[in-house]
Amino acid sequence: MSNAENLSAIAVKFNVNIDELARSNALPANYSPEESPVMLTIPGLSLEIPGVYYNVNSNEHLYSIGFRFLASPNLIAGINPSILNANRVYIGQKLRVPAFIHTAGINDTLTDIANLRGIPFTYLARINEDRPGFTYEQLPEGFDVLIPLPSSKGTLITQPVPGTRIGDDVSLTRIQGVASEFEGNFLYRVLDEDNHVLMEGAGTAPWTGNTTFGAFDFPLDLTSPPTTPRGKILIFAYNESSGSLIDLAETRIYF
Repeated sequence: MSNAENLSAIAVKFNVNIDELARSNALPANYSPEESPVMLTIPGLSLEIPGVYYNVNSNEHLYSIGFRFLASPNLIAGINPSILNANRVYIGQKLRVPAFIHTAGINDTLTDIANLRGIPFTYLARINEDRPGFTYEQLPEGFDVLIPLPSSKGTLITQPVPGTRIGDDVSLTRIQGVASEFEGNFLYRVLDEDNHVLMEGAGTAPWTGNTTFGAFDFPLDLTSPPTTPRGKILIFAYNESSGSLIDLAETRIYF
């Protein structure tokens, strides 16, 4: 958002409701930035591939965008087929980024959300701190907090998002994401807090298009019941020659 625009102009530009736009950013409907650019979340967009998208600003590159969203530049390039050269992105280019949105409830604080999602407070602050409606204290109800998805150089877990509570029928939950290591071959494991193995196996994410990343999607099918109310999902890869761990992404879940 530039200082030549206001929220009404943004709402018209993206064909979204002005009240929802104001609420999701904790801003008055007549807000205009004193400085440019300002990052806003735009609710209610119709997207071909669901997710969070980021418009590139001047003087930005994949390394600065990766730093903001705590993700490898290679991973961001890998989930965006429009990036033909990882050293070159363009002003106004729309990039899919490894993040999701938590809408703040009554009396929510950044600390509450960090504890729920298993994401360090400093990570949440890094993504959100320069947004005009952001505060470190009690967040305005309805404010959209950007949260990084768990990722590594070669893996991104998109579902379930960190802090998801798994229902009684765990098979309704699917583990989804993208992977690149060994042409998409990876291992997975689900643990509770006592490190009991509840599920493990191997999967593939075949390369697609002109990237070296492919999608994976399989059901959460526990072979043992959890003994603690909290656990985690691990997606990882080993070097077949040395046996060393070369890639790991994990996400917190609740049972």
